[in-house]
Amino acid sequence: MSLSGAMTTAVGGLDAQSRALGAISDNIANSQTTGYKRIETTFATLLSVSNSRVHEPGGVLSRPKRTNDIQGPVQQTSMETNLAISGNGFFAVNRVASIGNGGLPTFEAEPVYTRTGDFEIDANGFLVNSSGYYLAGWPIDPSTGAVDRNALQAIRITQYRDNPQATSNIDYSVNLPSEPNNLLDTDSTTPEIEFPATTVDFYDALGEPHTFQVQWIKEAGNNDTWRMRVISPDPDMTVAAPATDIGIRFNVTSDPVTGAQAGSILEIDSDGDGTFDAPGAVGSDVSIPLSMTFAGPTSFTINMNFNLGKYGVASQTTMFTGSDGDIEFRSANQDGLPPGSFRNLEIGTFGEVTVNYSNGARRTIFQIPLASFSNPNGLKLENGNAYSATADSGSASYVFPGTSGVGTMVASAVEGSNVDIASEFTKMIQTQRAYGANTRVITVTSQLLEETNNIIR
Repeated sequence: MSLSGAMTTAVGGLDAQSRALGAISDNIANSQTTGYKRIETTFATLLSVSNSRVHEPGGVLSRPKRTNDIQGPVQQTSMETNLAISGNGFFAVNRVASIGNGGLPTFEAEPVYTRTGDFEIDANGFLVNSSGYYLAGWPIDPSTGAVDRNALQAIRITQYRDNPQATSNIDYSVNLPSEPNNLLDTDSTTPEIEFPATTVDFYDALGEPHTFQVQWIKEAGNNDTWRMRVISPDPDMTVAAPATDIGIRFNVTSDPVTGAQAGSILEIDSDGDGTFDAPGAVGSDVSIPLSMTFAGPTSFTINMNFNLGKYGVASQTTMFTGSDGDIEFRSANQDGLPPGSFRNLEIGTFGEVTVNYSNGARRTIFQIPLASFSNPNGLKLENGNAYSATADSGSASYVFPGTSGVGTMVASAVEGSNVDIASEFTKMIQTQRAYGANTRVITVTSQLLEETNNIIR
């Protein structure tokens, strides 16, 4: 046996164990680092000559082994912009190349990747994590809702105010009693019941609120017929429509042929001339156009659709037995909005970035993809717990969260380190003993070499 070979092998063993201890030290130091992936150490034998007749010591080689594909614990936070990935995949993030005019950053052409999801909105509206990396996503066309998958870019919130929106549709819902004639004054020459008017809100193009009133009238003689009157409470506002006093007739029984339901709208007198239009097809919309004209230095008109439901379908505007013969107003939902200010940012399970405003509006502005790699453990570790693609990892494939084998996103959460402290201490004890054993080999080899030198004395 070669004493020098034994010495060399022991020195190589010290080097390998010291590298293993370095990895353990890194793991313990980063046990609380968001998204950190522990580094394991593997050992491989180095051989010089080894066969059935002779074996010359060769040594050992240590290599780091990544655990990028092993999930860390998901920990809830109070920040709505914090993100954790439950499953495989990485966030695509941008590195700052320089700071341009106005203090806005410019970014390197190629993104890097991370699992560190403690993102927050910075002063310029970007989503940035604690390592200074900017979250990237696909922009969404605000008019079509289409995702532009060819334009991966840093996510930035720029619209902190939401413009007002004039009302264009109102969905009105009410139940009219089927037995109001019990309350009619039959001694009157024009017996009828004018029920109290209900108020409907709407907005103009500048976001100013306005109202009009809807009053239901029941005349004697036709239990299935009502009149709807639209009233302006504002002297500067004039209501225009095919008619402001519209007749509506209801189905009192179900029709097995057409499928019309009892209590649903059968037909309407849209122009108020006392002659009903042809009954609408079952399931088609009952929509009455309304125009509100405002007088003043600058006159303007708002056109709206007043939707009462569908012909033959007992929903929204119905005629069923009521409470004490009174109408039951349910709702009048309109799509207009006043001006709104930024309230918060909401990120969905599948990566949709939605801005919520104080006026109730919601705008989905970005889609966050996840980057997938054929060999995530082949990624190159960069500063700030990020990774770059290599030949070993393969190139990134960007997919929607929850598809193609990648995980989903958990908002208001971060992924913790996958380091197990107890396991690291166990490995440290084993490494310490292995290192000490190698030093013992060096000591014994040194003694043997000294004995060899003493032979010639």
